[in-house]
Amino acid sequence: MRLQRRLELLEARVADTGCPACRDRRGKAVYLEEGDEWPARCARCGKLPELVIEVGTIGPEDYPDGPPPGLFDD
Repeated sequence: MRLQRRLELLEARVADTGCPACRDRRGKAVYLEEGDEWPARCARCGKLPELVIEVGTIGPEDYPDGPPPGLFDD
């Protein structure tokens, strides 16, 4: 098998790598606290490639029907 053919077969197996402009951002996680700005969308494809995790604080008053049992027990 020639090298060119082997490369074609390998490229066919590889999953779509997506937009080349934001490829380096894909698969990374961004932790945001309340008030932090979200990362910018990709200028080329318009997607947000990072996994965004928002961290916030909640209290019993944030549950209109009351918190689940044991959630705020100390």
